[in-house]
Amino acid sequence: MWRREKALAALYDELRIIEVFDRVHDYCTNADPAENRAYEARQVRRAKITAEIQKLNQTKAAKQTR
Repeated sequence: MWRREKALAALYDELRIIEVFDRVHDYCTNADPAENRAYEARQVRRAKITAEIQKLNQTKAAKQTR
């Protein structure tokens, strides 16, 4: 149980960090190609994190119904 909670906390922290970098990217006036690629990579990672969070939350729900 603690492992799942620690994993969720780490995923939410990483998601917050990605949101900060995305906000900086949104305010950037002259984004170069490297910054755009980093933004795209963060979006891919964001999708993976969201999927992992959903998977862990479904595991919690399944355990609670038992």
